[in-house]
Amino acid sequence: MTRRPISRRRIGRLALAAGAALTAAGCSPLVLLNAAVSSQGWLSTTGVRYGAGPRRRLDVYRPRGVGPFSVVVWFYGGGWDSGERGGYEFVGVALARQGFVTVIPDYTLSPDGRYPEFLEDGAAAVAWTLEHIAEHGGDPARLALMGHSAGAYNAAMLAYDRRWLGAAGVPADAVKAFVGLSGPYEIFPYTVAITRTVFGHVQDDGVEPMTHVEPGAPPALLIHGGDDGTVDPRNAPTLAEALRRVGTRAEVVTLPDAGHVKPLLALSPPLEDAAVLRPVVAFLESVLGPTAPR
Repeated sequence: MTRRPISRRRIGRLALAAGAALTAAGCSPLVLLNAAVSSQGWLSTTGVRYGAGPRRRLDVYRPRGVGPFSVVVWFYGGGWDSGERGGYEFVGVALARQGFVTVIPDYTLSPDGRYPEFLEDGAAAVAWTLEHIAEHGGDPARLALMGHSAGAYNAAMLAYDRRWLGAAGVPADAVKAFVGLSGPYEIFPYTVAITRTVFGHVQDDGVEPMTHVEPGAPPALLIHGGDDGTVDPRNAPTLAEALRRVGTRAEVVTLPDAGHVKPLLALSPPLEDAAVLRPVVAFLESVLGPTAPR
């Protein structure tokens, strides 16, 4: 019997139906969304080691063309206890097609590690990016950090708590912008079981990115679903207010009636939504400069 390929429309319906399950599972591998990715317009290099340890590998997605292109380091979510870089090919491809070289690292997950090990991993991935991204057509002088859910937290901490990148030898001004999708920026005191497991050994609000915001902090775009039942939508304006107090540009985009995974699913080919992709690209280009011709 001949098997017919799954249509993009069918993939889109299945992915939407899986939305609640993805929320409960913390963004498990998104096979359906990756299945809809076309091979046109991008190149990839996968499984690159960025440091010692079983989780310190990353994938690079780049536009076709000579560049140099702006660079985004993407951190996936999963509640700090699940996730794998290969599940987010669709994110790397979506951003590469918009003209950004995209780096997606794995990082230490619970129960094998806890705060701040995943931030140390993320800092090492950023250091690798600055050193090597020109080999992949990227411009290390135009670097942004971006993430979804727990990954948005990781990216925000790297952007605003200078301890982690500094310890990895990354210059204080290396990160030019931060984009957070559905990010939990207020986590202390710990009211969720996974935060008690991952952060419970630290009993102060220094685990929150807004406590480290200083003048000269990178500008931010914060996108959040107005109907997010996993991370309170108030997290975005709270971080934005902290940034604005020190004179840093901070934009908040609220998606009415959208849940926790909608901003992530909006980057996928079958569910691509201009309400997310357009402000992301516009913000990054306004900070990093126009993308290079492809």
